[in-house]
Amino acid sequence: MKMILILAGWLPGVLLAYGQKVDFFSEDLTFRLQKEIFEVDGLYFFRNNTALEINQTMIYPFPDVKRYGKILFLSITKAGDTSSMIINQKDQGALFIVNLLPGEQAAYHIIYRQQLKSNEAKYIILTTQKWRKPFETADYRLEIPSSLKLTHISINPDSTAQKNEKKLFFWHRENFMPDMDFEFMFELELLFLYHQINYNSMSDSIQMMRIQDYQVPEFVSVGFIYELLTISLLITFSAFSGK
Repeated sequence: MKMILILAGWLPGVLLAYGQKVDFFSEDLTFRLQKEIFEVDGLYFFRNNTALEINQTMIYPFPDVKRYGKILFLSITKAGDTSSMIINQKDQGALFIVNLLPGEQAAYHIIYRQQLKSNEAKYIILTTQKWRKPFETADYRLEIPSSLKLTHISINPDSTAQKNEKKLFFWHRENFMPDMDFEFMFELELLFLYHQINYNSMSDSIQMMRIQDYQVPEFVSVGFIYELLTISLLITFSAFSGK
């Protein structure tokens, strides 16, 4: 979960929870990870514990843009309202307004997209501890294309699934106080590199492979390339053997 903390000042490191007047008690998020983009899309639930209307400035922190990449898009709205609640945005995060009527519970819809600089992505969740209360419930879903393979997940999923061309990962937590952030590392699935391989007929039964205009990403390891070449040789050998 990306922690939303109520702000005491727009200064790095100065993030204080708003006592017990407001609870940040639940979140329901979808992560979408692609080769170059990481997206967070979900609902964040707040509760006003007072008999007064509250208009409170909060900060939504971003992962380190120098390490993970710049923020391409951000939207913060109250559920059911299209008005933007964003006050200001910097590399560290964004300031936004939470408006709650007396005793109201409300969801805020937040979406952001980050341009990835490498094969890793991060979602900040440890800042939840600043609220000094665990989440009552928390649900997370990760979607990645079949062309990618996760090599590291900091928090193990409860379940996984495959749907069409997507791999899905699910987490459900109750009374949840995070002790680490969500961190993901990935690489291209080996066979994905064949999506641009054309087979040109050289004789009645021999097919030769030709890779066209494919630039291997920086995060593809040397070992990965060796595996790819090995498969290429095996396919070529099988073509000759089967003649």
